[in-house]
Amino acid sequence: MLEAGVDILELQHYLGHTSLLTTVGYTQLTTTTKQRSSQQIDQFFGSSPDRVGQLPYFG
Repeated sequence: MLEAGVDILELQHYLGHTSLLTTVGYTQLTTTTKQRSSQQIDQFFGSSPDRVGQLPYFG
């Protein structure tokens, strides 16, 4: 659902979780999402294109 663009807070509400940590515990970061997020973060911080996708993965 997150990859489809559903906000994690909306997902939390929809699933009826009191804690966001519960919702996060059920999520998975796919390769596509990891790459997309890395690109957005790199653009925000102005990193060079050769660093795209080199953010650490804590999954």
